[in-house]
Amino acid sequence: MPLLSLWLLSCVLTLPVTAQATSCGEPDWRYGMYDQAHANCSLVQVITIDLSYPVWIREHTFAFAIVEHSLLDNRYNFLSYMADTPDFQHRAEFSIRNSHSTTWYSDTLVSLVLHFDEDSGGAHPHDWIETFTFDLASEQVIMLEDLFVDVDLALPILADAVKAQEGADIFSLFAYPADGAEADIENYRTFILREGALVLMLPPHRVGPIHAGMIEVAVPLAEVEALLASDGLALERNE
Repeated sequence: MPLLSLWLLSCVLTLPVTAQATSCGEPDWRYGMYDQAHANCSLVQVITIDLSYPVWIREHTFAFAIVEHSLLDNRYNFLSYMADTPDFQHRAEFSIRNSHSTTWYSDTLVSLVLHFDEDSGGAHPHDWIETFTFDLASEQVIMLEDLFVDVDLALPILADAVKAQEGADIFSLFAYPADGAEADIENYRTFILREGALVLMLPPHRVGPIHAGMIEVAVPLAEVEALLASDGLALERNE
């Protein structure tokens, strides 16, 4: 399968603005006041938008429309957040970037992960993931509820797998609420299919601190085989 990337939008915009700074090198807004003697210092702002997806997406119109809409939506949100940040005129750099990975479960079932990294003016950079699992034969997006005859019966199994991997004390250790791993379908919307397993992709902050990064929990399809839907996905035959 091709691994080349198609760049949806990759650009660097340089916007000169006039900043009231304590020095020409670094503006200082910590105390809510500025040194008027340096009011004419020029702060050059660099805005980087670097968004991409794998080239195979363009070969499938339905998938291309979905992924392109996601990237355009994230670009719009980034620009909106950036413009609304209180210190917009006193920051030198803003950026949004993404990486992507593709996992082929079969010739027609493929999962795509988009991992975004954004600095739009907050106290810390922000990152998140979006996942898409496509059935190329039927030209549809596979949601978690599509995998099971009754997703409500499958959710407790998924929740138990997450808790078993992370350990019973990780939530109290880092003061993160355990409900991030409870049997709520919204906790498990980001997933991929890989080598006979349903891989839950838990974003930063879901069940641990941001420095723990994205957490992957692989649930063997054999453990939920009795609950799998059989409407053409044939997941149990590809273990």
